[in-house]
Amino acid sequence: MNLIRKEDQSSRSNIDERFIQAHTKIILSGHVIFLNRIESVKNSSNKNLPLIIWWSDLLYPHEENITEIKCQSGKCLSSKRRKFQNDRDPVAFIIYGTDFSGEKLPLPRKSNHLWALLHEESPMNNYIFSHLPGIKLFNYTATFSRESDFPLTTQFIPSVEYFNERKPVPIVEKNKYRKKGLAPVLYLQSHCNVASDRDRYVKQLMNFIQVDSYGKCLHNKDLPPQLLSTDTYDKEELFSFISKYKFHIAFENAICEDYITEKLYRSLYVGSVPIYKGSYSVKDWLPSNESVILIDDFKGPIELAEYIEQLDQNDYLYNQYLQFKQQNFKNEFLKDYLSKRHWGVNDPDKLDFITGFECFVCDKIQNPNQHVSIANRKHMNCPQPHQSVYTLEVEKNDEWLEEDWIESYWFAKDHAKAIEDMLQSKENKSSNFVKYISKFKYY
Repeated sequence: MNLIRKEDQSSRSNIDERFIQAHTKIILSGHVIFLNRIESVKNSSNKNLPLIIWWSDLLYPHEENITEIKCQSGKCLSSKRRKFQNDRDPVAFIIYGTDFSGEKLPLPRKSNHLWALLHEESPMNNYIFSHLPGIKLFNYTATFSRESDFPLTTQFIPSVEYFNERKPVPIVEKNKYRKKGLAPVLYLQSHCNVASDRDRYVKQLMNFIQVDSYGKCLHNKDLPPQLLSTDTYDKEELFSFISKYKFHIAFENAICEDYITEKLYRSLYVGSVPIYKGSYSVKDWLPSNESVILIDDFKGPIELAEYIEQLDQNDYLYNQYLQFKQQNFKNEFLKDYLSKRHWGVNDPDKLDFITGFECFVCDKIQNPNQHVSIANRKHMNCPQPHQSVYTLEVEKNDEWLEEDWIESYWFAKDHAKAIEDMLQSKENKSSNFVKYISKFKYY
């Protein structure tokens, strides 16, 4: 299924009242979803179905404006048409975290309305959910946290076999690349001055060991022409390029528990040892404890550089980090977790996490009399951003400080409190948000 992450460009004002034959059927643990089957809202067979409204300008997982979906507990209508907001019982709003704002809320929030948060992307995209007033606005959540109602922590792991299905470049070949001038370490980032302040750390590391940096951030080497296209994200050309390097810096753009992205898993897949900083419990989600070099295990860039150099000069020690490619899967926790996951990654026989969460919400609203949950801090609890390396002197034109990540983090808390006030006041119009936020410190 193709995911639609763009604003709908259709100008249709009416939905064809004829049935459109289903093209795709996906089955998962009793869940069946007919992705292209559309029925008229006027049809007596579905006019009383529970309604799910995707309240987002960025994300809607179906091709039609209204879709009937069948999940484990029954059927629901899924729609991106906000005009269906009414007194139907019940109505669930799935809100995509990246474009959530007090200026565009499904107001007024009525007693029969449930809010469900889908936020698989970086916490820095919207720090509002890292504060209790923000996360508890929602009844159900699908976030990267293992504590959310529908955890997305493993969104970049297709299967256990993923980790060892591709063999690494032999150490003999990697040593040849080193002699031809390839640095031991690869850095490939074009999103600079992010909340985790990774560029500052890598800049310091470059003083003590050679790093080839191909992206816009700390650029010191040009990419081969075949890699300049943005279409190479999951292509063999990129995999082959990374696999030649002994080490690959996989430093997340924001630091939060269980926030782990493709930067880490791509390195493990191709067999370039990741140098990682991000989730503090990352070992829970690795093929083995000896597969990643953790930046937090070292006092600073100097000590890390010394360790990398030691591995670069000792083939035996280096290859210990790639033993997971040859041995049976050691992480029983992850193995069990993946076996119980109710959705798939690039699996045509399973729902993806987006339609999986949609069915999760559908199942929850089948019984309007059931206990309605409220999200809590564990569903996404990210710390304040801070500098990755502290120096006695503040650099001139410090671009990370100019980004005001710390202020953005705390403004997000005020943003959440303002939304709380709007809901308590039974506000009808999101356009009045400025009236509520203006009384807070960071406005």
